[in-house]
Amino acid sequence: MQETESELNARVGRNVFVLRKQALGISQAELADRLAVELGRPKIDPTTITRMESGRRPITVADLEALARIFSVDVEQLLDENSDDLLALKRLIEDWSVNRARIAAAEIRMTGVPTQASDLVANHPSLLSGLTNREREIYFDMQRSETPEP
Repeated sequence: MQETESELNARVGRNVFVLRKQALGISQAELADRLAVELGRPKIDPTTITRMESGRRPITVADLEALARIFSVDVEQLLDENSDDLLALKRLIEDWSVNRARIAAAEIRMTGVPTQASDLVANHPSLLSGLTNREREIYFDMQRSETPEP
């Protein structure tokens, strides 16, 4: 069954809404301003974006191309039924990448910490008595993590 123009407009509108909110986090007025610049028009009323997102405004090829540039996506993503899933996947990948880099940086900063802690306790064994049970547990876990495996 072939998709109607109104169904296509509704799908593109949903994708524009998702990209506007989740990818850029901008208002309809801001998107209208950006779209006006991309299309070389003096102004586009924000209600145009409202109608576009609700599927009540026909989408032109020029609109699709301009929106793709604004959102830094391919036109196909604006037409895709699963665009919001693709955006969610991209976000997960970006989050993983950023967090992985943070973990790697933290691992570098933590290198030698167990040895430093061990040296402090070796020089001042009474320090252990000043730790809470939880802190002592962490201290001993830290020491075990630094011990090389046979």
